[in-house]
Amino acid sequence: MDRMLRLFIRNSPLSGFSELQDILQILLLFANSDSEAICERAVGRAAKLTSWLATRFSPEDHSADGGYTECNVPLLGQLVGWLLLCHTCENRQIRWEALDALYYLYQFIQKNRRTAPEASQQPQGKAEAIPRLPLPTATDIATNFGKYLQQSQRTDVILKVIEALRDSNTYDKQEVSGVLDMAIEDPASWLTDVPEIVRCIYRHVECINTASARRSLDSLILCLANQRPREVASTLLQMWPSSDSAALAMWETMFSQKQTMENVLRETLGVLQEQKLHGLPGFIPEDNCIPHLALLAHPDVGEDDSEALRHLQRLLKHPNRVTYSVVLSALLPASETPVTARKLPVLLPGIIQGLHVARADTKMKALLLIGNVMDHVKRKQASSIALQVAGDILPLFNDECSQLQELSICLYNKVMQAALWYHKRQLKKVVQRGLLPLFFHLSDQTQSVAKASLEALVTAADFLKQGKLKHLAQTEQTRKIAEYLLVQDKGKVEKYLQQSLPYLQHTQVALREAAVRFIGLAAQHCKDQSEMKIHEICSILRPLQNDEEESVVSLATQTIFILTRPREQLTSSWCRRALCCCLS
Repeated sequence: MDRMLRLFIRNSPLSGFSELQDILQILLLFANSDSEAICERAVGRAAKLTSWLATRFSPEDHSADGGYTECNVPLLGQLVGWLLLCHTCENRQIRWEALDALYYLYQFIQKNRRTAPEASQQPQGKAEAIPRLPLPTATDIATNFGKYLQQSQRTDVILKVIEALRDSNTYDKQEVSGVLDMAIEDPASWLTDVPEIVRCIYRHVECINTASARRSLDSLILCLANQRPREVASTLLQMWPSSDSAALAMWETMFSQKQTMENVLRETLGVLQEQKLHGLPGFIPEDNCIPHLALLAHPDVGEDDSEALRHLQRLLKHPNRVTYSVVLSALLPASETPVTARKLPVLLPGIIQGLHVARADTKMKALLLIGNVMDHVKRKQASSIALQVAGDILPLFNDECSQLQELSICLYNKVMQAALWYHKRQLKKVVQRGLLPLFFHLSDQTQSVAKASLEALVTAADFLKQGKLKHLAQTEQTRKIAEYLLVQDKGKVEKYLQQSLPYLQHTQVALREAAVRFIGLAAQHCKDQSEMKIHEICSILRPLQNDEEESVVSLATQTIFILTRPREQLTSSWCRRALCCCLS
C-alpha cells in the first residue's frame, strides 16, 4: 500500500483515477482489521493521501479522467464514514490522524462546491474548515461533510455508522449513535436509499445490543417506517428467509408504535396485492406471519381472514420466542376492536402455551390480549377462556417484574369472575391453589401488587363461598387470614407448607418474613407432630438464620426456638401465643 501511494503521488495527474480508487479500496480493506496497529497505520496513510489531495490535486485537471468531476472521488462516502468513526476511537494517535485526514479531505472537497445541489447555491467565498479546537464530535464532522456529499455518499456514511454500532466494534457508541440521531432529524438528506439502509440494518441488528446504540437503531427503524413504510415493508418481505430472527426483530420494533404498525401493515397488504395483481410468483415463506397479521389488522380489505387465522394458529402451536412476540405485538392493538377480538379465541391456546417461554414484556402483551378478548366475547365463551388460562396465570404471580405480577393477578381476578357463571366446579381447585400466593402478596412491597392481591382474594373467597375469609380480606386482617387458611381444612396444611417454600427465597424481605411466619404457624396445625416432622420444618428454616436481613434472621431464630421446645410445651397455649406474636 505504501509503494502504491508513493507511485500515485509521483505520477502525472491524468493517470491518477484508477490508482486512487485502488488505494482507497485497500485502505478501506485494512479499516476492517481487528488489529489496532494495522488500523493506526491505515489512518496514517489516509492522512498522507488526503493531504496530497488538498494541496496538490485539482478536480478540474481530471475532468477528462471521467471520475473527478464535481469532486466525485471514488468511495468518498465510505472514506468519510470510516474516518469519522476512527475519530471516536480510544487510541489518541488514531483519533488525531483521523482528524488530520478529515481536515485535508474537507479542504479538498471545498475546492469544488458542486458536489451537492444545495452546495452549488452557496456563495463561493473563503473555504471553511473543520474547527480543530474544540475537538469536533462525530456528529459535527458528519454535518459539515453532509453539505457537500452526494446522496449515495451520505448513504455510505450511514451504512458505516450502522456497522460501527455492533457490539464487537470499539468505537464510542455514544458518539456514533449521535450521528444516527442527526440523520433521523434530517431524513430527506441522509435517509434516501431506504432499501439499502434496511438491508444494512438487517445484517447487523442482532449484533447491536449496547443500550444507546440499540435506542438509536430502533429510532432509525421507526423513522424509516414512518417516512417510507412501503419501501421498508417491500424490502423486508423480499429478503426474509424462513423464521428469520433479524427481520422479526425489525418488524417488532416497527410494531412498538401503534400508528407506525398500522401504516406498515397496510402497506404490506398493498405490496402483496400488487404482486398478486401483476401475477408475480409469491416470495413469502410459509412460516412468515406478517401477511396474515396484516390481514387481521386491516379487515376492511374485504378478504376472507379465515386462512390467516388458520395459518397463525399453526404457527402458534410451536412458536419461537421472536415470532411469538411479533404476533402478540400486532394482535394486541387489533384485540381492542370488538370485531377483531371476537375472531381471536381460536388463537388463545397457542398464546397461552407461549407464556412459558416468553420474556416478561411479551407475557404482559399476552395477558392484555386475553383480557381484551374476554371483554368482547359472550359470557359463556369468556368462561371457557377462563378455564383455559387460569392455571397458567398462577406462576406469573411470582415473576421478577412487578408490572407482570400485577397484570397477572388482575387477569386472575377477571378469570374468577367470568367462571362464576359457568365452569365454576372445574375451576374450584385452581382458585384454592391461588389462595396462599394471594395471601403472601398482601405483604408485597409494590403497593399496586398488594392492592390487586387483596381484591383477588376477596373474589376468590366469594367464588369459594367462604364468607369469613371474604370478611377477613375486606378488613385486611392478615394474621387471621393465615390462621383461617390453616384451620379451614387440616388436610391442606402439608400442601400449604410446600407452597410456602419458594417464598423463603423471595427477593423481597417482607415476603420472606411472611413465609417464615406462615411456616411456623403451619407447624402447629400439621397432623404429624412427631419430633422428626418438627426437625424437618426447622431444617427448612435454618438457612434463613444466615439471611442478609437481620429481621429475617431474628424471625427465623425465634420460630426455630419455639418449635424446638419440649413436646409438651409445643402443644401448649403458650407456644401458640408465641407463634402468633411472631406472626403479628
